Amino acid sequence: ELDRRAGAGRAVAVVTHDLSAAERHAGRLVLLDRGEVVVAGTPRELMAEYGCRSLLHLFRHLTGREPSDPRRGERR
Repeated sequence: ELDRRAGAGRAVAVVTHDLSAAERHAGRLVLLDRGEVVVAGTPRELMAEYGCRSLLHLFRHLTGREPSDPRRGERR
């Protein structure tokens, strides 16, 4: 459904902790850490700019830590 709406020229905003899904589907994204903007852009541009192979690697590179997973009740 989201792909259909995005394909119809609509803006679609999704909040997720699944960085691999964001990497596959996002045209543009904003990485947040503890409520603060870390970086924004397209996944491809950001990974190329920082020499990272994935958004998870990018997050680790920019923050120096693992992202929290709210499904496991983690808070950092």
